[in-house]
Amino acid sequence: MQADAALSILQNQQRSAGDIDKLAALLNALVLHDFEGLVYFLYRVDVPEKEVRSILQQAPQEDAGRLLAALLLRRQAAKEQSRQQLRKDDTDIPEADRW
Repeated sequence: MQADAALSILQNQQRSAGDIDKLAALLNALVLHDFEGLVYFLYRVDVPEKEVRSILQQAPQEDAGRLLAALLLRRQAAKEQSRQQLRKDDTDIPEADRW
């Protein structure tokens, strides 16, 4: 349930600072109470395990939820940028060649 709430926040294009705080809190709850759920959630949103380990090892005294939230938001932004680029590239294909 916490993972679903976190996913909902990630998918919302109109995120507020309060939403980011909620996301960090949800991720902290997953870290503390449902680590397996956290791992599944990170897999589901396509965040590489190496990046997660790296970011957590680089700042062990920082709030894990905030670090993970920042990582997830960067990943979402990269995916959105990729989608936008693919849409632009799609316009270069002649109409007769499109599926």
